[in-house]
This record gives sequence, C-alpha cells and structure tokens, in this order.
Amino acid sequence: MGQYETRVGEIGQKKLDRTVLQLEDFSTINVKGEASLGPGVRVIIGPKADVKIGNGSFISSNSTIICQKSIEIGENCAISWDVQIMDTDFHAFQLAKGQSEATSPIKIGDNVWIGSRVTILKGVTIGSGSVIAAGTVVTKDIPSNSVVGGVPAKLIKKDVKWIL
Repeated sequence: MGQYETRVGEIGQKKLDRTVLQLEDFSTINVKGEASLGPGVRVIIGPKADVKIGNGSFISSNSTIICQKSIEIGENCAISWDVQIMDTDFHAFQLAKGQSEATSPIKIGDNVWIGSRVTILKGVTIGSGSVIAAGTVVTKDIPSNSVVGGVPAKLIKKDVKWIL
C-alpha cells in the first residue's frame, strides 16, 4: 500500500528530464496499444483513480496529468508541450448554494489536437476531431470537430477535419 513512482526515459549516454508515473493505492494506467510520453511528462494518479490513453496518442514534453477520479484520452491524440490536464480542484470548493465536487472525470475523444500550454479542467468532455488552440483554458465541453481557443475556451470554427 502507498505511493509508487517510476521514472522512464534515457537515450544513449544522454539522460532526459525523466517522465514520472506516480500511482497511489489501487490506481491504474491503461495504455491501449502504442502511445508516447515525452521527456518530463508527469502522470500523477490518486487512490482508486484511472487514466486511459488510446493507441497512437502522444503527449509531448513537460505536460502534466493529475487524476483523482478518471481521465480518458482517445486514440491518435496529439498533445503538445506544457499541457495540464486535471480532473480535480485539489479541494472541495464552497459555493453560495452548496459545495461543488472536488473531482469530475475528463474525456478526450479520438483524433484531438491539443496545442501547447493548454489547461483542461475537471468535468470536461472534448469531442473527437477537435482542435484546442495554444494557451486555451478548457472549462466546458467541446463539441466534436470544433476549433476552440481563448481563456476560457470559445468556439472559433465548427465542422472541421484535421489529419494527424
């Protein structure tokens, strides 16, 4: 019981800023097929939480995934550098009419392109085929085949198709 951490990533004689996988009690990471995590990627999975990464997806350097419930990344997703994906506020937030959930699952569909320095917050579903512009903060669901950008994310274009 407790916390487990593994570090991966070395090329020849040159050591990289290593990728860190940190799993707590009864947590899981499931990579379906082949996926790639770049140097410096951190995946932190809390107790009884799970992360799923689809075949053909890659997560570029220095990105962070913090999962306290569930984060699912579809197939053939391109996630750029310095992206943050967090299904938690790290604490319950007191609202005037009650208390919000501290955690809520994130689902990223297939063939999603996420630009650099994007932040994806709890409870979000990003539809398949969507593009998230660099620097965007995603706080609400994104329809499939959409381009969004801004803080918070706003629809820029719909019915788009992109090829990885």
